[in-house]
Amino acid sequence: MGNQPSVAGVAQQQVEEPKNHPNASEVRPQVEDTRKPPPGLEGPQLEEARKLPPNAEVTSAKEINTSNNKQPIGNPPDHTQKKEVQKEEKKPCPKSHIISARDLSITWSGDPRYWSWLSWKEPASNTHIEVAHLLNVCWLEVHGKFDMSKLSSGLVYEIVFEVMLKDPAYGWNVPVNLKLVNPLGQTQEHQEKLVEKLRGQWIELHVGDFSRTNNGTGEVQFSLFEYHGGQWKRGLIIKGAVIRPKTSMSSLIH
Repeated sequence: MGNQPSVAGVAQQQVEEPKNHPNASEVRPQVEDTRKPPPGLEGPQLEEARKLPPNAEVTSAKEINTSNNKQPIGNPPDHTQKKEVQKEEKKPCPKSHIISARDLSITWSGDPRYWSWLSWKEPASNTHIEVAHLLNVCWLEVHGKFDMSKLSSGLVYEIVFEVMLKDPAYGWNVPVNLKLVNPLGQTQEHQEKLVEKLRGQWIELHVGDFSRTNNGTGEVQFSLFEYHGGQWKRGLIIKGAVIRPKTSMSSLIH
């Protein structure tokens, strides 16, 4: 019948119409939301419940409030409410100073008849140090000094000699003298009985306590001596001296 399309052709065109046709959404059946709002929902809570998908189950007002407060998965945490914890900066510890036996002034230490110099292995550091070994003297005299400018102000320091008695040792029934003099001429002095000390291990002979004085200028001087008893002495090993900070100001001796 002329150019009019056949009924079969029209039907085929209707079947082959693509799903994404602009009018396809208009012919989809509408799903009616038959849910009844749960009890206890009023005002804004009721509006929030209506925004949920039709297949969502809402049982109480409490669940509505809880779901609104949950943070979406995948979002970075909110750190704006957290307080920043500031780490306290550690102050550097006051430094200790070691004066070796070679840096001390030991009377007759250069004469092999009276003193010998030995290499001593330190187990802690696995290093060797040089120590002075007393062979035989009746005039024991050891002096040291230290520049006050190398010390920290406001601290109390102590000075100790590090020594050892090694057998055969004799002549130590007479106490030795320990003396400290600061740049202002203030003096501390006392005696120690080495005969009462343990043998074969390092011991500390406390000389005195002091603080940085005279604006950090000058030197603190310290001594270990005994030359009034007239007795020959043997078996003393001198490792050196240590100047180190103390923890309490109450130990300061004026």
